[in-house]
Amino acid sequence: MFTKQEQRSWLKIQCALGRTARQYHEDLVETCGETVLPYRTVARCIRAFNEGRESKADVAQPQVALVSVTMSAVCSSWWETFSMSTAIGHIRQLMCLTWSQATKRNIEGGGFGPVLWIEFGVAQWSERLVRRTKDPDLTVQLASPEQLQPKPEVTDLQFGKNFTDHMLKILYHESLGGWQRPEIVPFENIVLHPAAKVLHYATELFEGMKAYRGVDGKIRIFRPDMNMERMNRSALRAGLPTFDGEQLIKCLCRLISIDQEWVPHSESSSLYIRPTLIGIDPSLGVAACGSAMLYTILCPVGSYFSGTGENPVSLLADPRFIRAWPGGCGDKKMGSNYAPTIQVQQEAQGRGLQQVLWLYGEENLITEVGTMNIFMVFINDRGEKELVTPPLDGLILPGITRASILHLSREWNEFPVSERRISMAEVINLLGQNRLLELFGAGTACVVSPVASIMYNGENLQIPTVKQEYPLYARLRKTLTDIQYGYVPHPWAVPIDP
Repeated sequence: MFTKQEQRSWLKIQCALGRTARQYHEDLVETCGETVLPYRTVARCIRAFNEGRESKADVAQPQVALVSVTMSAVCSSWWETFSMSTAIGHIRQLMCLTWSQATKRNIEGGGFGPVLWIEFGVAQWSERLVRRTKDPDLTVQLASPEQLQPKPEVTDLQFGKNFTDHMLKILYHESLGGWQRPEIVPFENIVLHPAAKVLHYATELFEGMKAYRGVDGKIRIFRPDMNMERMNRSALRAGLPTFDGEQLIKCLCRLISIDQEWVPHSESSSLYIRPTLIGIDPSLGVAACGSAMLYTILCPVGSYFSGTGENPVSLLADPRFIRAWPGGCGDKKMGSNYAPTIQVQQEAQGRGLQQVLWLYGEENLITEVGTMNIFMVFINDRGEKELVTPPLDGLILPGITRASILHLSREWNEFPVSERRISMAEVINLLGQNRLLELFGAGTACVVSPVASIMYNGENLQIPTVKQEYPLYARLRKTLTDIQYGYVPHPWAVPIDP
C-alpha cells in the first residue's frame, strides 16, 4: 500500500504532466483504495505546485521538468509502478540525481526530497500516460528506453523494413483450455522448438491491414472485421485454431494506440498491420495443431512497389506458371501460396517487368496480378462501359479492397459491374477493337495500381489505362483513400481510441 508521502510524490510528477486535480484524485483512488489522500488535499498540493510554474502557453516548448520525489519512493514499488505506467516512448531520457547531487544543487522543496529530471521532447507535455488496460484479459509490458527503435523519415520508408516498438502475442494450448491471455510486449524475436509444425508443414497464415492517420489527426483502420473473417477461414483450412475476431480487433487497436507515434503523418504512407498465426507444436507429424501462436507486428510503410499511383506497372503473363487451382488454397492467405511465386517474380524482373499476371487453365484465365486482385474496364457489346473482375471460385483471394471496389461501383449504379471469368483471348480481342480501357490491380498494400503493359507469348500488349481522360481506377482510388484518411466519414473506417 502506498504511503501519504508516496502519494504526494505521485502528485508532484502528475503536476509536471499537466493533468487536472480530478484526474489525479481518480488515479489515486484506483491505485491506493481506501487510503487515498482526500480530494481537497490533492487540489491543495496541485495549487501549491502550480504557483510559479510557467503558463500553459509555454508547455509545448522543449524543456526540462524538475519533479521532486522522495528517495524512498524511487526505491519503492511506487516508482516501479510509475516507471511501468509512464509513456516511455514519449520520454527521451530518465535520469535520477543522487542524493549528494541534489543537495549540492540545493533543490529541496516542499519536503519532497531529491529531484528526478524528466526531459520531454517538443509537444510531449500534453501526452497522456499509458494507463493500465481497461480489458482485464490483456496485459501490457512497455519497452524500456534501450528497446525503443529510431523512427525513419517518411521519405525513406520501404515496405516491411522498419518495425515499431511493441508487438501483440497470444498463445493457444489445447491442453490448457485454448487461448491464453493476450499480451503486448516490446518487439522481440520469437523462440521456436526445432520441430515446430510451422517450420516443417507450413502451418501458417497471415493478414494484411493498415492504420491511417487522417486529416483530422485521428487514426483509423479499414474494415478490420473482413480481415478477421478471412483469417478464421484460413485457420480452418490450415488446421489451426479459430478465434474471436472482435476481441482480436480490440487487442490490435490497443497495440496501435501504444505505438501511435509510428503512424506516419502523410497521406502517401500508413502503418501496416501484420497479424500472423503459426502452429508451434513441438512434434513432427502432419496433424492439426494443439498449440499455436497468434502475433501481430506493425511497420510504417510507403509505396509497396515503385509502380503505384500514376506510374503503371508492367506484367509478365506466362502460361507455364500457375498460382492456384480448383480445390486448392488460392483463396486463403497462407505463406505457402507466396513462396512458390518468388522464382516467377524474379524471372519477370529479369525481363524488366514489375509483376506477374497469373493465368490458369487451357483458356489462360486471368486470376490475380502479383499479390493483388485484378479489374478490367471495357466497352461491352451494348456499347456500355463495364467493370469486370474474376469471380470468387477458389482461385483468387477474396480481397477487402476488391469487395470495397465492387460495393462502391454498384452503389454508384453508373455502369454494369460483373464477376466472371476473363481470358487472355478476350483481353487481346478487346484491345484489338479499342474496347479495352483499363486494367488495374487492387489490394491493401497498393490500394489501386494501374497496368501499363502485359508481356504474353512474346508479345508486349500495351494497355491504355492511364491514357483515359477520366479513368475509373483513379476515381476508385481517391474514394477509398478519402475514406481511409478521414476526408469522408464512413463506417468502413474504424477510429482508434488515443
